[in-house]
Amino acid sequence: MTQKEMKLKIKNELKAQVKKIRELKNERKGAMYGYVSDLMCTQEDYRRKHVAYCMCFNKTQYSLIESNPRKPLTSLDWIGYIGTWEAKIAHAKTIYTGS
Repeated sequence: MTQKEMKLKIKNELKAQVKKIRELKNERKGAMYGYVSDLMCTQEDYRRKHVAYCMCFNKTQYSLIESNPRKPLTSLDWIGYIGTWEAKIAHAKTIYTGS
């Protein structure tokens, strides 16, 4: 998988995750005390993946992605995503397609 294909795949995953967050937020209206069980976990997962996406593919510094976070992320929060994506990209580059 090339870097461009990986970037598009991750971008589509983030879009799908945002749709899920919106659906979960809409469920709060009918829930007791406005609590939906999977909302906070999904939001934090999206946040970590979004930071990793911006740092890996756009080469953006963390301070520019989140200028005033309620709880700053550490490198351990996003480094797993970046490592996985870069390994998949590197694996695709090492495959020999010649005759």
